[in-house]
Parts: sequence; structure tokens; C-alpha cells
Amino acid sequence: MCSSLTCFSLAASFNAPPTQTDLLSLPVEVYYDSAAIGLGAFTAAQAALKGFRDEAHRDHPKAFIVTGNVLPYTQKATPIYFTLGVQKALETRFIATASENYEPEGIRFYFASLLTKEGASPGYEIFKKSGKIHSEVYWDLINSKKQGHWDQR
Repeated sequence: MCSSLTCFSLAASFNAPPTQTDLLSLPVEVYYDSAAIGLGAFTAAQAALKGFRDEAHRDHPKAFIVTGNVLPYTQKATPIYFTLGVQKALETRFIATASENYEPEGIRFYFASLLTKEGASPGYEIFKKSGKIHSEVYWDLINSKKQGHWDQR
């Protein structure tokens, strides 16, 4: 089966404030840069949309998946993770809206997060062994016949 998929996974950009316990020691330019990185999912989706709408993909499943984490679901984070949380919050806002907006065209949008049963980040030891479950969940999202809930935890 052919499909058209874009997976946006950008977690390598978090900027801790110079004084790690002082959120407002973060330079405003770094805050803006971090927000711009979060907006990168929007830019990537614009490019993906052109491919999704291409006649060659008319009958293929189409999915845009952003790799997520727990940060957009918490109202506060330690200052060292603040900028990453800003990025993920921007992405969830966009994905939630796009999932409804493009559903009539059969283009699906998801924010997929690997979390523990308690809703926390799984930690590195679990995460580094999670490739198989990631591939199974993504495969199911890609090949689903209709838009599921945008928030996949």
C-alpha cells in the first residue's frame, strides 16, 4: 500500500535559561527563536499539503504526525524545559485545528506522544527501547480510514 506521510520530529532544541532556576534570565531572542522552531511544524505542513493534494496521492492515505511529549499538557515546566514546552504547545494548537480542517480531504493530523500509564515522560531507558511500538502506532495512524483523535498518547 502506498501512503503519503510527513513526520515532524524536532526535540533537539531546548534552551535553558543562563540561570537554570530563573526563567526570566532567558534572553527574549532565545524565546523568539524557540517559538519559531515550534512554528516549523506549520511550515512543514504547508509543504506537505502540496504533496498530499498531488494527483499521484489521490487514493493514498495521507498523514502528518508531530512527535510530541508531555510538556504541552502541563501548565508549568521547570525553567530548563520552558522553551521546549512553548514549541510543543504551538504544535498541539496547530495539529488540533488542522485535524478538523483537513478531515474532509482525508488528510489526517496527529500529535503522537509516548507517555507512561500515569501520563508522564517514560524516561530514557524506556524511550530508547520504544522503536517497535512507535512504528506500530504510526503505521496504524497512517493507514486508518478516517481521522482519529488528534492527540495520540
